Amino acid sequence: MDADRKDSVDVVYTDGEIITDANGPPTQAVFIKAGRIAAVGSNKDILATAGLGVSCSSLNGATVIPGLIDTHPHLLHFAAFKGSLLDIVDAKNHGEIVKAIRRKAEDLREGNLADRHILDLASADHQIMIHALTPKDPNVCAFNTAALKILGIGRSIPGRVNDPGAFPTDAKKTIAEINSILEKALSLRELQDDWLRIEGITACTYGPCYTGCTLVKDGYLSPSGETTTGKRGISEHNLRAAFEFCAKRGLRLNLCSVSEDEHDDHFAMAVEVMEKYDEESVCQSSEFYLPSSLEKAQTTRPGGS
Repeated sequence: MDADRKDSVDVVYTDGEIITDANGPPTQAVFIKAGRIAAVGSNKDILATAGLGVSCSSLNGATVIPGLIDTHPHLLHFAAFKGSLLDIVDAKNHGEIVKAIRRKAEDLREGNLADRHILDLASADHQIMIHALTPKDPNVCAFNTAALKILGIGRSIPGRVNDPGAFPTDAKKTIAEINSILEKALSLRELQDDWLRIEGITACTYGPCYTGCTLVKDGYLSPSGETTTGKRGISEHNLRAAFEFCAKRGLRLNLCSVSEDEHDDHFAMAVEVMEKYDEESVCQSSEFYLPSSLEKAQTTRPGGS
């Protein structure tokens, strides 16, 4: 909750188990003032701190825990993996991997994956799509007939397998499209809601290494066995425009940066924009780091990374 909320009520919750962190002992009561936690402690101490006239409610032994704030949705991400994919982390050799996959395959025989006929049973009027949870190479999707019709995909369309030029999957967005997306993100910003707050937009200049997208200027093998240096999804011109827009208009820009080469490019652009608009940046949850990357992160703003 936000301290500026005019409808926020000062309240004391007593007779509960208030867990503040993993190490400290639980307390009995919590005082919430102007929408924020002001104090925790025993019933007696918190009631004295809150003073007269403050609303009081008994938890009757219920437990209160800190909010689970997941700004990068891997809790959902990995839970979905556990539910649908085969975990081979504990496999000790190739033989165990083969056995695990064979057992999984027995539970999902050929023909069990949904196609348009199966999806049509759910709804013939609504567009339905099932897609891979994360980017795959190749990506696998299933549509029902209504969705295929909207996309203009039918029997008359020639096969597109192994024809990278047949569908504009690599088409780069124009600067007008980029600005439209950024304006939309700005209009959706919500900082007051008690449950869901939206403050920025996320972009990925390249992408994950297992699809051959990650920027590595020295080169590496792509899933097809060819040498690649990565696959850029956002042009430097458009990325710079996004930096400028977000810094000037006050929209948070979250960049998914994977490799050291990406860090270098992003840090360099961030420094230029921050100096121009007197803004700051933060680096977090990066997959690969070298000491040189950390040093550059420290210099992107005074006293921080």
